[in-house]
Amino acid sequence: MSAVIEHLPTGAIRCTFPYSKPLIDAIKSAVPAGYRQYDPDDHSWTIERPYVGSVVRLMFAFHPGAEECDAGFTQASDDPWKILHLRPTAPPELVIAAHRCLAKLNHPDAGGNTTTMQSINAAVDAIREAS
Repeated sequence: MSAVIEHLPTGAIRCTFPYSKPLIDAIKSAVPAGYRQYDPDDHSWTIERPYVGSVVRLMFAFHPGAEECDAGFTQASDDPWKILHLRPTAPPELVIAAHRCLAKLNHPDAGGNTTTMQSINAAVDAIREAS
């Protein structure tokens, strides 16, 4: 099993890694119980904001070759409405609001992922051009 950091659409991350008591202790020390959850079925930790950046740094400190990916955007979608989690009947004001919310959650400066942010921006651009 290799170390994987999945960026979720909510802004949280899911970390999967080979058993490492020092890393688990470091995560428990850095993240309060209400912001972390262990899933015994898939042996992963879900870390909520605002502790995402801290845990990403810990993951790379313990597993320098960790792989990062976007769980919510792993499949390329040609439908900008799906990327923004909206229906095609959504008014322009809702498109702007959805963009702002997703940008706050997924911006790289806030612990998000560049690829995800680019997908969100491209979706908004596509909707604006079609209008």
